[in-house]
Amino acid sequence: MDEQLTNTPILVSIRCCTYNHESYIRQCLDGFVMQKTNFRFEAIVHDDASTDGTAAIIREYASLYPDIIKPIFEEENQYSKHDGSLSKILNSHMRGKYIALCEGDDYWTDPYKLQKQINYMESHPECVLTHTGFSYLENGKTTIAEKEGEKIKEISDSKIIFNILNGNNYRIQTCTAIYRLATYYTILPQLKKINGLFLMGDTPLWVNLLQCGTIHYIDSPTSVYRIGNDTASHPKSLKSILRFNLSCAEMRVYFSHLCNYEEQNLFAKQFIKEYIKYKPFNRDYTPVVNIHLNAISKFILDSKVILSIYKYYLRVVYTLRIIKHKLFDKFQK
Repeated sequence: MDEQLTNTPILVSIRCCTYNHESYIRQCLDGFVMQKTNFRFEAIVHDDASTDGTAAIIREYASLYPDIIKPIFEEENQYSKHDGSLSKILNSHMRGKYIALCEGDDYWTDPYKLQKQINYMESHPECVLTHTGFSYLENGKTTIAEKEGEKIKEISDSKIIFNILNGNNYRIQTCTAIYRLATYYTILPQLKKINGLFLMGDTPLWVNLLQCGTIHYIDSPTSVYRIGNDTASHPKSLKSILRFNLSCAEMRVYFSHLCNYEEQNLFAKQFIKEYIKYKPFNRDYTPVVNIHLNAISKFILDSKVILSIYKYYLRVVYTLRIIKHKLFDKFQK
């Protein structure tokens, strides 16, 4: 960071959560310290009681870049409490006018990422959220994601929230996002109401932010999103996959009041489908949100939908029987 900026206020606080990211955290921190800006920024790096070498690496970077890397070390894991402790701790350390996000297993590749996004937001006070292009990293292979800039040209402002909710038809990758801290505190009461209800925290953040202002996409890949194994958004087991899909469907129903009636009905149908799939794995499960009863009644009476669900289960049962017979024949031989 330029020495001339040392006594200027922090403009951007990077919010970085990490846990057992020993293999990735160096790449993440390198992405922070390489940023070239005409403003002062900091990286609040929160280690949630890692049991590997993550904390030691963070300490190393904090000693090398004390003006940028501001570590927080926990003795007890905060995320597992699901009581909002993690957010409270991080919020208390945010000093910037803007908040940039990047988890400890993701990383930035463009040294001008922060500068590009802040340039736009400083000149467009109505903009509460910017994001950029990115790449996926899975099994050592990097793939550039589809450009959201092409989609946004075809989506009206009133449909942005619907497309974000509807299966990430419009995708905001967390490691590319920057938002205004003041707007965040405006919507914080709403976020607290649903704390712990859903298995994804980012989408509710985007939806609430966009009720306060506009969004801007920068058509330039600046970051890499690492697709991990058995994470909340990429679970391994069938039960976990179905549970995550159900939580996504419930979240859509919760925010469906922001969409028109037809879209509310669509989200209710999606919820019932996911509920029927997951219920056999957990018979005691009850929805965490109230579902629109009219939409459900219409859905249940829709013979085509019922038939499609019945066909789905027939295919599952048929597939399992084929696998069973093949395994039986293999061991018989």
